[in-house]
Amino acid sequence: MIQTERLLLRRPEPGDADDFFDIFTDASTCQSDGGYLPYTVRDEAFQRDFDCIVKDASNRLFAVEKQSGRVIGVLHLMDTETEGEKEIGYVIQRNWRRRGYASEALEAVMVLLRAEGIRRIRCTVYLFNTPSQRLLEKLGFACVGLVEKQDPQWNESIYEKHMK
Repeated sequence: MIQTERLLLRRPEPGDADDFFDIFTDASTCQSDGGYLPYTVRDEAFQRDFDCIVKDASNRLFAVEKQSGRVIGVLHLMDTETEGEKEIGYVIQRNWRRRGYASEALEAVMVLLRAEGIRRIRCTVYLFNTPSQRLLEKLGFACVGLVEKQDPQWNESIYEKHMK
């Protein structure tokens, strides 16, 4: 668990299902996170997806806003083919955006990863997601490339940050 001024970053728990559902019922959130359809009902498919995340929680952190106790975001820490490098995916629930929570969470995770010996962090961001691009640039990431997809709508910028 990681604590920041306003957040607890911790592994997913079974009791987080309602907040997780709230995050991923928003179409724009799901589009920016991976271009998938949002959940519309808490059915078996949702529960199966959520249970898989809780079961394989080793590479995910849920961002819990301390004052409300709500899960407001999800961070996904992924290994890459390069030793000493991690890729981070992140999403913040729509109603909690533009308040510095993503920045706060990413800064805390970068400290943790640096202590674990990670020397480079990578993030990919859809070209249409300019708020996320600006956030990464503010945190010292540099755009180092472009991933071109068959459908240009899904082209992604590759951002990297070298840790000191």
